[in-house]
Amino acid sequence: MIDSTNQVVPVPWLARLNGVMGSIYMVRNGTYILSRPLFMFTRGWPRGRVLELINYALSPDKGQAIAQKSGLIPFYRYKNH
Repeated sequence: MIDSTNQVVPVPWLARLNGVMGSIYMVRNGTYILSRPLFMFTRGWPRGRVLELINYALSPDKGQAIAQKSGLIPFYRYKNH
């Protein structure tokens, strides 16, 4: 978001936007407007170390666990969400 001095400021995770409170559920169902997917582009089909990185990032018990602990919404749905 941009504040009154035109500085970019972080949005609190549970900010209410357009009357909708931020939550994993609201992001997943498209109701919360401040979200976007993360894309990883490669030149051709990924191989070698690039493929290893992508597999690590997408693995539920590795990269996605780190994403969740960092406050991001993991790609996979966990039972506690």
